[in-house]
Parts: sequence; structure tokens; C-alpha cells
Amino acid sequence: MIRSKSFKAYKEGVWNIQDFIELNIIKIRKNNYYWYCGKIMATKELTKDHVFPRSKGGRNEMNNLIMVCKTCNSSKGSMDLLKWYTTVRKEYPPIDVLIHYIKNIYIYSTEQHLMNKSLEEIDSMHLPFDWYYIPMSYPQPETFLQKNRLSYEK
Repeated sequence: MIRSKSFKAYKEGVWNIQDFIELNIIKIRKNNYYWYCGKIMATKELTKDHVFPRSKGGRNEMNNLIMVCKTCNSSKGSMDLLKWYTTVRKEYPPIDVLIHYIKNIYIYSTEQHLMNKSLEEIDSMHLPFDWYYIPMSYPQPETFLQKNRLSYEK
């Protein structure tokens, strides 16, 4: 239901996807902030992670890269980002990571003409993301923000 509402909003122009440039500027400004775990460490300790793993067709482009700590990067490996959050970290991803991931899915799906395909067709395709890990429900804002408050204060 949420996916169909989002897609409808995109098609109607009510919910515009901002250019990735804005998010990339934030990534540059927060160059000592590990996006996955929220830790702040020295820039030299950062590693780049591909949101869509290269082994699954993810591109080596700024829009597909996020700076993360070595621990998170090693733990995630070539796993889908939301699958990793769900199965390994067992937590809801920070909102900035979720936004980045969903923007990548939307752009990829638009470029590859996936929006009108059935789930059966999509299941048979080799995609750089696992669509079934996209959340169908979201935490209440108060709960989510309280849990992730430190990430947003930095």
C-alpha cells in the first residue's frame, strides 16, 4: 500500500525526488560520519560502500556510494542494504540511509522500466536490490526520532 501511494505521488508530481546532488553534498559535509551506524570517527577510517553491491550490478558512482565504518562494510558485504539491516543489525535503518536507498531504487526502476511490471516478473529478474525488504510499515515518528536522535544532532 505504501509503495503504491509513493509511486502514485511520484507519477502525479506531488512527491518529487530531489536531485542526488543535495544528498551528495550532505555526504561530503558529514565526511567523518558513518551513515550505517551513526558513529563519528576520523575520516581516514572511512570506507566506501556500494548501496547496490557491484556484484549485483551496482555502479561505481557517487549516487551509489556511502561512507561507512570498516565493521559495517565487512558485515554487509554484498548483501542488500535493507536485508542487512533487517537480518544482521536487526534494526530500522536511519532515515537518511533509507531515503538514499529508496531514491536509488526509484531511479533504477524508472531507467529499467520496472514500474509497471508484475511482482512475478520482477522476481525473475536479477536486480541490484531485494524489493521485498522495502518496508511495508514505518515506525511512528516519535519512536523513530527518539531512537535515532543522536544521528540527527551531529
